[in-house]
Amino acid sequence: MDKIVVGIDGSPAAESALHWALDVAGETGAAVIAVLAFSFDLAWIGIGSDYQGRWIEKVTAKAQMRLHGILDAVAPPPRSVTVRRSSSRALRRDRA
Repeated sequence: MDKIVVGIDGSPAAESALHWALDVAGETGAAVIAVLAFSFDLAWIGIGSDYQGRWIEKVTAKAQMRLHGILDAVAPPPRSVTVRRSSSRALRRDRA
């Protein structure tokens, strides 16, 4: 096993999974990739609106801050990925 992908959502179960992955990585040398996936509906924002781009940037930055806040509590810190899509699609993409 060369990498372990862990979904992070701020829940106690995700925190436990992250610690498990770090323990296994320490024993096997595998890389740990922490993924926080999120999605939202932009239907309420007018298509082509300048606000749409700013909203996407704001929500993405907030998700990244959340992920890094969680990862700051563990050592060594794993590689992290924040993606704007469903969590199942994000985890499948990053496991390969």
